[in-house]
Amino acid sequence: MWLLHRSVHPNTKVVAEIDGRRRTVCCARCAISEAYQEKKPLRLIAATDYVSGKDIDPKQAYFVEGSHRVLCAHNEAMVDESKHVQPMTYDRCFPGTYAFAHREDAEAFERENGGTVLRLDKLLQGVSGQ
Repeated sequence: MWLLHRSVHPNTKVVAEIDGRRRTVCCARCAISEAYQEKKPLRLIAATDYVSGKDIDPKQAYFVEGSHRVLCAHNEAMVDESKHVQPMTYDRCFPGTYAFAHREDAEAFERENGGTVLRLDKLLQGVSGQ
């Protein structure tokens, strides 16, 4: 099992419930990737507006998926159970997925950073339990 410790950017955090367990993660992509890989049901409980840093209802949010802006990247070495350094070839948070309270803000972010603006139902297509 890999242990991943990283700080959570205050304007991208998401509260998610994965298989009935509530947790705060660095962005929506992190929660989606985990639920998809584990084939566990996912529910996004709260998201953070990228612009204001305030909590928003994920059902009302606009998400930008696939931009080239990555706020949860890290430079820490990955260490396996036997304490050997391993190269990182995959990061479940890349590319990050960020929430916006207003469509105009999401579209402005998309123009500057690439990606696609999606609503929650489209973002969660294919995730277990959806």
